[in-house]
Amino acid sequence: MKIQRIIVKAKPSRFNKEFEEWETASICVFIAENNENLAVERAVAEIQRRKWEVIRFELTSSLIKERVQEAGGDVWSAYQEAERTGLSFGVFPDNFGAGRGGIPTIRPPRISEKFIDKVVSDVGGQKLDEDGTNKTADYLIEDWLFELKDLQEEGLEQRNRQTKLVKLFEPYFPSGDRIRISPEILTHEDQLKYFDIIGSPIQPQVKKASVQIKNTKANLKLNHAKGGLIYLNTGYGSLPHEIFEHCVERYARKDSRQFETIICISTWTLSNGFESMMYYAFYPPDPRIHVVEKLRVAFGKRFGEAMTQLITGNLPPCQEMGSPLKPVVFNAEGFDVYWEPPVLPKSWLKSKKTS
Repeated sequence: MKIQRIIVKAKPSRFNKEFEEWETASICVFIAENNENLAVERAVAEIQRRKWEVIRFELTSSLIKERVQEAGGDVWSAYQEAERTGLSFGVFPDNFGAGRGGIPTIRPPRISEKFIDKVVSDVGGQKLDEDGTNKTADYLIEDWLFELKDLQEEGLEQRNRQTKLVKLFEPYFPSGDRIRISPEILTHEDQLKYFDIIGSPIQPQVKKASVQIKNTKANLKLNHAKGGLIYLNTGYGSLPHEIFEHCVERYARKDSRQFETIICISTWTLSNGFESMMYYAFYPPDPRIHVVEKLRVAFGKRFGEAMTQLITGNLPPCQEMGSPLKPVVFNAEGFDVYWEPPVLPKSWLKSKKTS
């Protein structure tokens, strides 16, 4: 009986009680099976049984016993286990100190509506109360009315969107391989379709915000006021900031005359377990409107203060925390699909510089 070696990059499923979903790993399975395809099927089934999800395959091969024996070590031990029991299973985490019982990953404070309330207060604005009948805009800053919206959920986990993405990307993977969500491989025409698919949660929110600005002007007799939209992306990790701002601008200009300025703010975190890097992007990066520039500066200052509080352990006890970006894996229309976030280098593996 041959021993087949299958190595995959995988993520913990949400049912995995040992690891967090952003703690990816390379999983190596040795299977006693002559047929390579059957070995892959058995390996995937075992990976899923152990509450992992395959992101992509890294290696599949038939092992030659004599060479494995010559190499010795852990590989030879795994080979012998597969011969004896039919299977050997190894998990090699990518993160430093991975696992719920390992070193806790530094998690960022979530940028929420309360955070923006403070930013608005910093620039002399005020939060508007609902009138009990009509939903008003959120803020009044000088002669500007701003409505706040937030993308808090990962959009690739929505079933209808998954189906549309498979139909869009399938022609780019003719051999039936696992589909990687990577808009850079699309033609210009298909990229526009991609924007429509992943930006679909944005359009109704923009329309709703437009109505709220219009109603607030009428209800508070502020017909002279200018309208603006502040749109956060704190949870749609697979939506890059440059595409996010493009979609918001597009729908705002297409569907509303209420907005004279658009502000888009994305926040995200990458972690390798040893280090965590928190990022934000503000659009427009170089505002020409005075109020928008004040908000940009105030947001940056508040963000910096929050990071300092995180490092020094002085965050409020009730502070809601975010999570590092995680891969997304799903199956739709019979295809396995995945998206991977950028990888933070493993600083603990960097070779030391010698003088």
